[in-house]
Amino acid sequence: MYFKVQSETRFNHIAEFILRDGLGVETVEQLSHSDEQIKKILEGLAKQHCLLVLDNLETILYPANHTQARQAISPDWNKFLNALAYQQHNSQIILTSREVQSF
Repeated sequence: MYFKVQSETRFNHIAEFILRDGLGVETVEQLSHSDEQIKKILEGLAKQHCLLVLDNLETILYPANHTQARQAISPDWNKFLNALAYQQHNSQIILTSREVQSF
């Protein structure tokens, strides 16, 4: 699965893409809260061996010179990225980001 994150991308966009298009979950609408969506995503990534590429993550992260560098601007994105890194699943995750200099 490949998803290019844009500045207007909200967490529910990526959750719906992974759940519906990547994992074939038909009941995405019933998962209204991000915690439910993250749990369902991790369950799916634990059952299937997937390669998930999230490209262009700098658009949802604070810049390197910010006091909250290495954090996502949205709490839902923070929860999701933390879950991918620290919770158990059987998939490979590739996160890409480019440092953009500010002038």
